[in-house]
Formats: sequence, structure tokens, C-alpha cells
Amino acid sequence: MFARAYSLVTGVPGETIWLLLLVPVSAACLVFRRHRPVTVLIAVAVIGSVLSPPLGDTNDLVAVPIALYAVTVYGTPRVAWFGLLGFAFIELFGIQLWSSMPGADGASYRDAIALIEISAALPMLCVSAILTGMLVRGRHEQLRILVDRARQVARERDSQAQIATLAERSRIAREMHDIVAHSLSVIVALADGATATAQSDPAATKSALDRLSDTGRTAMNDMRRLLGVLSDDEPLAPKLHPTPGYTDLDSLVESFRAVGMPVRLSTTGMPTDSPAVQLTVYRIAQESLTNVLRYAVAPTRVEVALVFIDSETILTVTNDGQRSALRHGSSGAGRGIIGMIERAAVHDGIVETGPWSGGGWRVRASLPREPQEAR
Repeated sequence: MFARAYSLVTGVPGETIWLLLLVPVSAACLVFRRHRPVTVLIAVAVIGSVLSPPLGDTNDLVAVPIALYAVTVYGTPRVAWFGLLGFAFIELFGIQLWSSMPGADGASYRDAIALIEISAALPMLCVSAILTGMLVRGRHEQLRILVDRARQVARERDSQAQIATLAERSRIAREMHDIVAHSLSVIVALADGATATAQSDPAATKSALDRLSDTGRTAMNDMRRLLGVLSDDEPLAPKLHPTPGYTDLDSLVESFRAVGMPVRLSTTGMPTDSPAVQLTVYRIAQESLTNVLRYAVAPTRVEVALVFIDSETILTVTNDGQRSALRHGSSGAGRGIIGMIERAAVHDGIVETGPWSGGGWRVRASLPREPQEAR
């Protein structure tokens, strides 16, 4: 009615006015194409084919291809192809509707429609819009996959960094435990011995105190070197020293023998292990002897046996003392045994602990002679 009234006043055809009103409506619908692509496609198809003469304006040539592109990119290509088929039916319905309207110049109108239908402009535009949308959708999918992969790599990198940090903390904790537990146990034993002989044997007391002082200094140096690894300051960087190995077992046994432990070391075979394996064997022997000093009651025989065979290195530490939960005023939390097991596991080795047939306690560690990844 508005179009007819405006046509009577201005002389402009009412059909043209109606088309001018529908163009901004179609444009407004396209604003929502990303969020409601299917609804927008239906709306612009109805506006371009039913509410206005089909193929008689630019709604079909512009709005519908844009809507099909949006359905392909933000919906699915399958829905877009079905949408194109549905649009074809709506277009045919609009052609039939407007061709049969009263007052329309049916012959000339049908001739114009036939001329436009011969051209493949609209179908080509619609198909091109869908194909272009599929290409863009594929690029978006590839980009999404790359972004997800990059995030996954970042998460794995962070996870590996956390694992490495935890592993390093565990290694430092084991080293600190071995240094502190061994040194303090020897210091306590030497202090007890010095106290017991203070009146009866001053020379033995002085010797025990000297060894106690040496043990304390050695422990301080070891701790300083270990903590220096954690420092970024160049002046605090530790001096490089060889890691303990098989050649240091004699001095280790001697330090325990100095506090009264009847310990003996025996070696069978030819050592050819890497420094890492030698350090592991040394630390296991150190922890085992420390546990004997802390928990074994009146042992009369402590043996450290190191056997090298073709396939493995075997360390056995046995004692015949009665095991006590408390000695020298200390109780264990099991960290030492866990540390020995973890050290051996790094080299695909195993550690067995428990009572043995000769009475007392036994620690047996078996490490492959050629570990796969430990070196």
C-alpha cells in the first residue's frame, strides 16, 4: 500500500519502490550470517524469490551466494548443497507466483524470465560461493589443527620441563640424603666413641675427634659443591671433581672401619663400568653401610662384596647384627632404600633388601654392565 501510494504521488513504479525497501532488509539479514547461517539463507531466498520478482533484482545475485558461502563456512558443506537445492525450489515457486499475478504482463515477463534462466549466472555464482566456502573452511580447519598441535606441543614441553625439574629435585634430594645421612651417622658414632674413651684413652678420643672434624669438613665441601650446582652466580660455581667410583670404595670402607664397624671389602672380576654406574654403586654401598651403622646392633661381621661378571655388576652388603628401629637417637623414614632403588632403576638395575639366612640384613644391587640409556 505504501508503494502504491508513493507511486501515485511521485510517478515511480511501485514495484521499484518495493525492491528498494527489500534491499536493506536483505542486507540486515546478512549481518547475522555467522551466527544463524541457515536462517539467513532462508530469509534472503524468500525475500529474493517470493517477496520480490525472481531474477528481477540483485537480491538473488548477491545475497543468496553470500548466504550459501556463510552456510558452508560456519555450518557444513552438506547443508549448503541442500540449501542450494531448496533455494532452487523457492525460486521456481516465486517464478510461478509472479508470472500468474493479476495485472502482470505475463508474456513479456515470462520472456524476460526465460532469457535470464538461459544464462547460468546465478547457478554459477551459488556453486562458486559453496566451493569457495569449502576452500576457506578447509583452510580454517587446517589452521585450527595447527593451533591445536602447537598448543599440544607447548603442553608437552611444559610437562617435560616439569618432569625434568622433578627428576632433578629427586636427584638432588638423593645426593643430599646420602651426604647428610652418611656424614652425620659417622659424626654421631665418632662423638659417642670419643665420649666413651674420654677418661680411659685420651689418645683414642683425640683420634676420634680428629676424624669427626675431617668428616664434618668433607660433608661441608660435598654440600657446597652440590648447592653450587643450583647457583647461577659464577663466583659460587663449584670446582670440578671426579665423581666417586670404585677406587673410592676403599676410603669409604675405611671411614666406617674407623668408627668401629668390622667391615671388609672384596672385589671379584674386572671393573669396566661407566662413571655413572660407578657412582650408583658407590652411593648404594654408602647408604647400606650407613644403615648398618644406624640400625644394626652389635654386628660382628659386615661384608661388602663387589662382583663383575659379563652381563652385570653385583653389589652385596651384608651384616650379622640385629636390626633395631632406633639407634644413635634416629629413626629412618625409608628414604634411603627408596633412593637406592631409584638409582638402580636409572640403569635398568634392581635392589633387593631384607633379612638373610646368615642372620642380620642384606642389600643386593644388580646393574647391567651395558645399560641402554643410562650412559
